[in-house]
Amino acid sequence: MKLKKALYGTKQAARCWWKYLRSVMESLRFHGNEIKPYIYLFKRHSVFVIVWVHVDDGIVLSNSANALDSFKTKLKMKLKLNCSNHIYKLVGLNIGMGTGKLEISQPLLTKQLLDSYHRPIRDWFMTLPDSPIAHGQTVENYDPDQDDRQCATPRSTNAQPPPFENQPNNDQHAHITEHD
Repeated sequence: MKLKKALYGTKQAARCWWKYLRSVMESLRFHGNEIKPYIYLFKRHSVFVIVWVHVDDGIVLSNSANALDSFKTKLKMKLKLNCSNHIYKLVGLNIGMGTGKLEISQPLLTKQLLDSYHRPIRDWFMTLPDSPIAHGQTVENYDPDQDDRQCATPRSTNAQPPPFENQPNNDQHAHITEHD
């Protein structure tokens, strides 16, 4: 007996899905990136559409609302999609858009990393020590308060993180997609 298609969860399923998605994107005149196969680009004159895909989730960016809507319509004819104009979470990232700024954080990963080193979260601007731990001292008994060289001058607890430099403007549009 020969199986004619890949089953969900098998090793070949991910490759089959990627090959199928690539063929769909190429039929829509998108070009895949050989180095980064999860990125597809469409460019005509000054209009561009960029698609980033992780398994069956993705983000679509464009400098044209019309191009974005056209792409979404064409893709929905080929795939069953759920689309949203707002991105809150994606692949473990928390994403927030405020007035003229984009905030991306990974609180779960940050907490896991800090917990694995038994380091308390002091404030947003905490850095790891620049100086080595003293001879005979272990991570478990290391006290960062006894090492003045380990951190820059502490900042106030109500300090705000620095703004993201590439701030989105009104000419940039984003959608998040999820394949069912």
